[in-house]
Amino acid sequence: MEDVQTPMEYQISGVLMVVSGLFNLMISGIYVLGLIWVCVGVLWLIPMFVALAEIAVGAMALAGVRVPGLQVVSIMGMISSMFMCNIWGAMFEGIAAVLQFQPKVRGYLEG
Repeated sequence: MEDVQTPMEYQISGVLMVVSGLFNLMISGIYVLGLIWVCVGVLWLIPMFVALAEIAVGAMALAGVRVPGLQVVSIMGMISSMFMCNIWGAMFEGIAAVLQFQPKVRGYLEG
């Protein structure tokens, strides 16, 4: 196995993804609990699952594991944040996406 050092931008984007995922999980949980009685709350389970994926992928990125679909999960998290009107989650996820598209990080992800 190669001994390639993980770029700092990659790990920072992992931290930002975890923070954004926690914000999204909290907001979508509030929507589910607040709207379950009108049968619309179940629809907010989709952003909740996206938030769980953000947290899992962000934790793997923080650990330095190469995740090929990292940028896709990041963009999905940003879209999910926008649907929930979660400006903090969208901001953190946007910064993470910008860091993930840096040439050093893209080279690391491509191996």
